[in-house]
Amino acid sequence: MQQARLRKLQAEASLAELELQKSHGQVIPIEDVAEELADLFSKIKSQLLALPVITAGLVYGKETVREIQAIIDEQIRIVLIELSSKYIKEEEQEDELTRDIKQELPQ
Repeated sequence: MQQARLRKLQAEASLAELELQKSHGQVIPIEDVAEELADLFSKIKSQLLALPVITAGLVYGKETVREIQAIIDEQIRIVLIELSSKYIKEEEQEDELTRDIKQELPQ
């Protein structure tokens, strides 16, 4: 009987702790995570499938591989920033993009 009471107290304490974590935004329902991931994967898919259509017109007529690579690279970065904008602060995105572009510029 004592063990049953102890288990009940532990379960109640665990539930209270879980509710406290929920109220502080430290725990979220798995359904919310699954929905968010499904939405993100759908966006990734549509953005990736659109890349050839977008870049084809932009690279048409370019004469060097370097020009074509720069256009493709820029379009990929645009898509990545767009996809991550919900999850990364704007300042961090700009810093990351600026750093990447500076690294690619001829010295």
